[in-house]
Amino acid sequence: MGFHYKSLVNPDWTLSKPAADNKSHLEKLANGVGKLVINNYKENPEVAILYSQASIRRAFIENRRDQHRELRSKFIDLFRNLAIPFQFISYEQLENGIPGNFKVIVLADAKALSDKELKSLQDFANNNGKIYAEGEFGTHQANCKIRNTPAKLNIPAQNLKLVSQIDTQYCKALEYPQMPENAAIIEREQKQFQDALRNFGVTAPFVALTNKGKPIRDARIFTKVDRQGNRFVGVLAGNAPAQDVNADFGAEFHVYDLVNSVSYGKVSQIQLQLAQGRPYAFVLLKSKPGKPSCNLDNDKVNVSLPTAIDTVIRCTFEADGIPYPPYSRNLALNSGKATFKLPFTKFDRQRNWKITFREIIGGESETLQLQRP
Repeated sequence: MGFHYKSLVNPDWTLSKPAADNKSHLEKLANGVGKLVINNYKENPEVAILYSQASIRRAFIENRRDQHRELRSKFIDLFRNLAIPFQFISYEQLENGIPGNFKVIVLADAKALSDKELKSLQDFANNNGKIYAEGEFGTHQANCKIRNTPAKLNIPAQNLKLVSQIDTQYCKALEYPQMPENAAIIEREQKQFQDALRNFGVTAPFVALTNKGKPIRDARIFTKVDRQGNRFVGVLAGNAPAQDVNADFGAEFHVYDLVNSVSYGKVSQIQLQLAQGRPYAFVLLKSKPGKPSCNLDNDKVNVSLPTAIDTVIRCTFEADGIPYPPYSRNLALNSGKATFKLPFTKFDRQRNWKITFREIIGGESETLQLQRP
């Protein structure tokens, strides 16, 4: 008896085509890139989308469930396409007050809002918070009953963008962005949304333009930062044909591509080709990580970098010149330093061991030779 999952493994335990196509990327993730991104890089959004459960119920009652879902998807796509970090907040979070790091709240068909939610939105507006709303908002209570008088917030005109008519053509247009009519929809929606956010003081930390100077229509771009202010930018091509792209990082950084193991040096712009199946994962550093150094302290190894950066070291072991994968590991460095205990056991026979410490962003490495008695 056997088991197989058709998108990953064939019945004969060979890799399926999708899995084989992604094998190199999965190896990169397993060998330290995944740990680096998950541990160190967090989104630092200035914009939040309200996930209103009551409004979802109201849309269902009005037989508009699909429209409501597609509108939410539209905003997700817009943020990804424009490289602007965002975060969802729940109605409970909104009732408890909007955190101070947000500049803008997006209300997507938020018809049903509680009095507490409306008060938090008003408090947010009183503190110079901005609101972007598509569709009606606050016309119903949280129990989905219609209000006698629709809610009205006292917000300065420059801090409020109201789009009364819900339009969800954007998601469909992204499926075939090369069609002229779809390209026009995408360009119109992106420009309208981007202009509104710029007026609210929110701009993208990363811009990708075609060689004709036009924005990339359908790439999905993810931006995050670590606690030292270094930035991560992930770029995935959409459905458009392969195209040459000028990527602008806004300032000079030491730029590294984790997927393709490329160092671009200290630059503010690079050129790349955007195509399906060719992802990019850029790390933008203020300083180079440098070469790791290591020293043995009894059964422990101290590893450090000349730069106080949070990163990951890939540790690989060889025994008598033969790779020994069971002892390999990804070592997280905190401010450029880490210590780990050697994984040897009393059952290991005498061997000459070589441990290689490779910093996964810059790619520089150091080795440690020792003999296990």
